[in-house]
Amino acid sequence: DAMRRAYYIHNSFKTSNTGNLLHYNIQLMDGNPTYWTETSSGNYYYSDGNVTNSNLKGTGQETEANMNNSMNYVIGVGNNLYKLGNVQIKTFVIGFAADTDNISRLSNIAGYVTSSTNSSIVGQYYEANSSEALEQVYRDISRKIEMDAWHIFGPNN
Repeated sequence: DAMRRAYYIHNSFKTSNTGNLLHYNIQLMDGNPTYWTETSSGNYYYSDGNVTNSNLKGTGQETEANMNNSMNYVIGVGNNLYKLGNVQIKTFVIGFAADTDNISRLSNIAGYVTSSTNSSIVGQYYEANSSEALEQVYRDISRKIEMDAWHIFGPNN
């Protein structure tokens, strides 16, 4: 649900500001998604509101059924908001866990927020299994953002 909420924060910011804005989303995840949100009419993508306990679904467990429902929600958020929405967001998905088996699906999430027709809507996956690796990932992401914004800061050497 953080992906849904992040999208609407970017959308609200874009709506209330002008100029050539660059949008970035950094998702730090410690394992597989195991919750999703829905209402009586289906998955809860199309609102920027907060989620109530009645909208929260999932068991928090990594059972096949729960994982399938959770990942289907992530696919829906990617397809309906990130790829088709009004904001072009570059998303960095970071899997931060000592046990890499617990984050096997996270690399797929970066693909779910990547448009095949718009290079400004792209997801990239990073794996970090230690604080040192996480520090390096943040340096890499920072460098990518600086390179995108060279017209503001000047050329990077």
